[in-house]
Amino acid sequence: MARKGIDWEGGTREGSGERRSTRPCLFFLFLFLLSVGIRKREHHWRLLNSGPD
Repeated sequence: MARKGIDWEGGTREGSGERRSTRPCLFFLFLFLLSVGIRKREHHWRLLNSGPD
């Protein structure tokens, strides 16, 4: 039972374990891309606001 909690980190050879391992990875990847997109937008708006004036 204790191993099941660590399965998604190390990646198991079982089918159910592999399915679990992909979900957190995709979730964190989505959060990462979202945060990067927001930062790029903020930087872009700062350039527009402080540019020609």
